[in-house]
Amino acid sequence: MAVLLNTTYLHQSGRLWNYKDVISMFLPIPAYVFGFTEHFHFFSGVMCTLSVVSLLLAAVMVYTQLLHICYGKTAYERKHGISDYAVDWQSTLREISGSRWYLALFTSLVPSPRHGNGLDLKTASEIKVENVKSV
Repeated sequence: MAVLLNTTYLHQSGRLWNYKDVISMFLPIPAYVFGFTEHFHFFSGVMCTLSVVSLLLAAVMVYTQLLHICYGKTAYERKHGISDYAVDWQSTLREISGSRWYLALFTSLVPSPRHGNGLDLKTASEIKVENVKSV
């Protein structure tokens, strides 16, 4: 984002681009070390870099959590082929989010009581037996 703001500033000021401007836009730390940029431009470039890195790390964490929910297994269970607790993703989502799972997806302010204590989990065969009994 800071790179885009810097290009807009250069375009509006009517300055011609030179190699120092290009270095300062894409490599803010070396540009600051060699004196091509001011303190403010260096600070905005570092903040932009930190925000992009934070966004990427958060996206990776969300992706891994969604994989665990979709497969119904932890990373250890997937690696070692354990499928005792593997159920479909809807059941896993209900187990994680509670009885009001559809509201818990959007806000954490709505109470959504969970079934059980979170330590004693039912196996896939026990859940299938309960579903057959309820029909």
